[in-house]
Amino acid sequence: MKIIKSIVVTKKKILCVLGGIAALALSVHMISPTVQSVFHVAEAERKLPIYCVDTSEKKVSISFDAAWAA
Repeated sequence: MKIIKSIVVTKKKILCVLGGIAALALSVHMISPTVQSVFHVAEAERKLPIYCVDTSEKKVSISFDAAWAA
């Protein structure tokens, strides 16, 4: 005895699948610029302060970070 499996395809199911695919494509399209901007900021080279300089002159320098590293 053979068991026959069949899939019923209706207009409603086709529209639901196409709507889901469209929603997924739209969400990927909307998220993509956000993800790219995050990686762009992460790639930026960070500027570090100069703490000392080798010199033969005897000099002292004092500086204040008024912006608190902002």
